[in-house]
Amino acid sequence: MAPKRTTQLPFYGYVRVSSTAGRGGESFISPAVQRDTIGRLATANGLEVAEVIEELDVSGDKAARERRLEEIVAKVEAGESGGLIVWKVSRFSRNLLDGVMVADRVSRAGGRIIGSDLDTAQPMGKPILGFLLGWAEEELDARRAGWREAQVRAAARGVHPTRTPVGYRRDAEGRLRPDQKVAPAVTRMFQRRARGASLQDCADELEKATGKGWSRSSVSQMFKSQTYLGRIAIGDAIYEEGAHPALVDERTWQLAQREGKRPDHNGSLASQGILAGLIRCAGCGHLLTVTASGPQGARVASYTCRRVRASGDCPAPASGTVEKVDALVEPGLAARAGSVDLEAALIELHDAQVAHAATSRELDEFLAAGLISELGPDLYKREVARRREAVTTTASAYAAALASQDRMAAADDGSLNARREFARRVIASVALVKSDPKRGRWQPIEERLEVVWR
Repeated sequence: MAPKRTTQLPFYGYVRVSSTAGRGGESFISPAVQRDTIGRLATANGLEVAEVIEELDVSGDKAARERRLEEIVAKVEAGESGGLIVWKVSRFSRNLLDGVMVADRVSRAGGRIIGSDLDTAQPMGKPILGFLLGWAEEELDARRAGWREAQVRAAARGVHPTRTPVGYRRDAEGRLRPDQKVAPAVTRMFQRRARGASLQDCADELEKATGKGWSRSSVSQMFKSQTYLGRIAIGDAIYEEGAHPALVDERTWQLAQREGKRPDHNGSLASQGILAGLIRCAGCGHLLTVTASGPQGARVASYTCRRVRASGDCPAPASGTVEKVDALVEPGLAARAGSVDLEAALIELHDAQVAHAATSRELDEFLAAGLISELGPDLYKREVARRREAVTTTASAYAAALASQDRMAAADDGSLNARREFARRVIASVALVKSDPKRGRWQPIEERLEVVWR
C-alpha cells in the first residue's frame, strides 16, 4: 500500500529545454522563466522546493527513465518527496503514453504534479493531464509535419530545403547560386570522374579550391546528388526541375556515376571506422583516412594522415588503429544514445519559413495595393524600403536555419553509416595527435585523442 503524503514533504522543480542552440547569458531566458514560475507555484501552494533539476538539450518525447525526471519520480515513490512542479505540462513530457505512465506512478505513490496549466490534486486533474499530454505530443507531431510541408513549399519556390551543397551559395531569397570560387572546381571534378579519375584525384581537385581536405566517401556522395543538375530531389515527395543553375550536364553526371575499379581486399576495412570522415589530424587539420597494414588476412585498419597534400605537407602526421580510437569514443556515444533532439531545430526552421513567407506576402500585398497617391512618394518609398528590409532579414534567418538542417531526421538503423551519422551529430570535433617522438609508438592513444562533444 502506497504511503500517504503530506504537504510537508518537499517538492522538486523540473526545468527542461529542448535545445540551447549555443544560447546563454541574460538573453537565454527560458530556464529562468521556468524557475520563476516554479517558485511562484510553490509559494502559492505553501510548498518547499528541495531542488530544481534542470535539463538542457533534452527532448520532451524522450522517456522519463532516460531523463533526470526519473530521479524525481523515484523520490516520490520512496516517500522522500511530495511531487514535482513544472512550468507547463509540455516541460514534463511530450510523449502521451510515457507521460501518462509516469503520472500514474506519481499518483499511485500519493504524489502530485503541479504546473501553471495543471494541478493533479484538483478536480478533473487527471483527465486534464491526459488531454494536455496528448496536446503536447500532437503539437510536436504537427511541427514535424510542418517541417516536411515547409520543405515541399520551399522547393516549389526554388529554395533548396537542405544544407547548402558544396559549389553553391544562397542569395537573399535562399535560392542556390554558383559559388564563383568553388563551382568551377566542382564542374572539373565531375568531368575528371566521367573520364575515369579516382575518387582521391577528385577529392584533391576539390581541396585545391576549398583549402580543406575531403574524404573519398564525401566526394562519392556528391557525385550521386542531382542538385548539380539544377534539380531539387529529396526522396519521393520533393522533385523540382530547373530550380537553380546546374554545374554539370546530364551526360557528364551519368558518366560520373561509374564505380571505377574496386581495390582487391577482403572488405574488412568497410566495416570499420566510426569516425571516418570526422576525425582529423591535429598536425594539419585534414581528415584522416582509413588505411590497412599487415599481411593479407590479418590486416589492421588505422586512421592515418596522408602527409603529402596539394596544399602542403603535414608537419606532424598522426595515425592510430581504428580499433583503439573507436573504443575510446564508444562509451561517450553510448551515453548519448537517443540524445539527438529534432524538436528545437524543427521549430526554428518552421518559424523561420513562416516568418519569411509572411514578410514576402506583406511586401507583395503592399506593392499591389498601389498606395503611392494616398501616402505620397516619400512615405511610400520608406514603407517599401522597410518591408524589403524585413524580407531580407527573414530570408537571412531562413537561410541560416536551412544551413543547420543536416541535424534533421537522424538515421538510427544500427548500420555503420547510421553510427557515423550519430557520431557527427554528437561530436563537435575529434583530432588525433602524432606520438611524442621521445616516447615513440608506445604513447597511449588516449593521451593523443582530443574529443569535443556537443
